[in-house]
Amino acid sequence: MKRNHKKKAQYDHNGFERSFVENLEVICAHAKGEAKGSIVFVHGVCHGAWCWENFLRDFSDRGYDCFALSLRGHGNSAGHGLRKQLYSVACYVSDVKKVVEQCSKKTHEKPFLMGHSMGGAIVQQYIDKYSETIKGAILLAPVTAEGMGWKCCGRLASSKSGWCSLLTILFGWNMKQLLKNSTFFVAMDSDGDTTPRIVDEDKIARYNKLLCAESVWAVCGLIRYKLSGAVNIPVFVIGSDTDAFFPADSLKKTAGFYGTSPTILNGLCHDIMLDPKWEQAAQAIGEFLK
Repeated sequence: MKRNHKKKAQYDHNGFERSFVENLEVICAHAKGEAKGSIVFVHGVCHGAWCWENFLRDFSDRGYDCFALSLRGHGNSAGHGLRKQLYSVACYVSDVKKVVEQCSKKTHEKPFLMGHSMGGAIVQQYIDKYSETIKGAILLAPVTAEGMGWKCCGRLASSKSGWCSLLTILFGWNMKQLLKNSTFFVAMDSDGDTTPRIVDEDKIARYNKLLCAESVWAVCGLIRYKLSGAVNIPVFVIGSDTDAFFPADSLKKTAGFYGTSPTILNGLCHDIMLDPKWEQAAQAIGEFLK
């Protein structure tokens, strides 16, 4: 992986390699056993490459070289500060393009591309332009195809869990009790009742430190965006029926846009890769990758 500013790759307590591609943090887990391919992971609003640790471990054990990037202004990537508010979804697509290119150079093959939430919208816009550069796309609890719409925004603004999330999204304000009840971490039923899914105090405290404010310009870009729909690669859509952001109806709309059917899990929160039952999603995605 190409490194900038003479930064050497380092290894964390998980044994993951951490390096940089043009000032973008990339966490890599190398394939174990017979190599089956590679995957580039794209996180959602307020998150970073760190949120993929469960999946990096799982899919590297399955034989995939895994590369999780932190978009500009997230994680340990450059670009924090006031200028972050000017970043658009198009900027993030550009970040993904750089990492996909470096991944392809290193592995000598096209990777799969997986995006969560806003990362799902980024992947949708990426494959709309550059589908020939990847083998396939996985949309995990993604923003609805062509935008989440004002209805979703209204639902978030009128709910307690939505306000808990907005404090993080807009200002980076995280408090453990609020975070536990945010739309990131609760399961929401059809009546709007919520159940916290991530309650481990140590995990909440860690996520509390790692989540950051998001670019308002990028968030506004998720409300409506245009796609051509001319995609010639397989697209796998997966999420949860109790996702407080993008539940079953959203997943069906997104999958329908790509001419497929979604895989809908039961009872998980929006942050599926951090949910106690994250392995259900990993197993389903593993079947798709085969």
